[in-house]
Amino acid sequence: MLANLFKPKEVKATLQALEELKPSFTTPDPFAHIAVKLVFGEARQMTIQQSADTVGSIRDQNWKPRDLALLLISKRAFAHAASGTHHVYRGTPDQTGHAIKAIFTKAGKLMVASGFIQPSEQHADQVALEKEMKEVG
Repeated sequence: MLANLFKPKEVKATLQALEELKPSFTTPDPFAHIAVKLVFGEARQMTIQQSADTVGSIRDQNWKPRDLALLLISKRAFAHAASGTHHVYRGTPDQTGHAIKAIFTKAGKLMVASGFIQPSEQHADQVALEKEMKEVG
């Protein structure tokens, strides 16, 4: 309980960035709501549980909290989309799976827009996700 009161400023800044980003990923679609809740919840958990990595990324690598938040969102969305859990059958995501893939795509585009990653990296990540999704389900 007390640990939550004394989070490092980098962790607080990343959590704030996640909260500020959440509305831009939220739509009226109930499946998108489920996907956002799942992905953002896990990104939040990672930020807190791996606070040393959060602090190091911002302090030592000079990452912006927003960019770190987008990277965490992207990583969690990739993991879920590639897991097969949200698929109707092999290579075909269900509605929540489509929403998770959309979160991954949007996070990548926002990282490109901020200059955090190059367009070629985002494209390679997108291709890797497509490949993973075709093989699971």
